[in-house]
Amino acid sequence: MSGFLRVTMAVLLVVGLQTALFAQQKLGQLIVGKWQPVDADKVKIVVEFARDGSLLVHIEDKQLKGNYRVLDDSLVEVSLETEGKTVSEKLQVKINGDEMTTVDSKGKKDTFRRVK
Repeated sequence: MSGFLRVTMAVLLVVGLQTALFAQQKLGQLIVGKWQPVDADKVKIVVEFARDGSLLVHIEDKQLKGNYRVLDDSLVEVSLETEGKTVSEKLQVKINGDEMTTVDSKGKKDTFRRVK
C-alpha cells in the first residue's frame, strides 16, 4: 500500500471516529431533561434523564430509579430498579427538537415530548 493511501485511510478512520463520538455526545446532551409520553392516557408519567447518567421515572405518585448509558449515536441502554430487581433494555433513540422516539428490542415504539 502506498504511503499516500495509508495516510488517506488513517485520516478517514480518524474523521469517522470523531463523527461517531460527536454524534454520541450530541445524543447524550439532547436526552438530558424531563420527557412525557405523548399517548399517556390519564396516567401522569414523566421520565427524567440527568447529566450524570441517572434516571427517574415518575408514575403518578411512585418513582422508579435507575440509570442510562448512551452506547452510540442512536442506542441507549436503560436500567431500572423495580421490585428488588434491575431490568435493563437497549433502546433505539431518535430526538428531533422536543420530540423523542424510542424503539425497544421487541419493536415497540414510544413517542415522548420534552417537558418545559
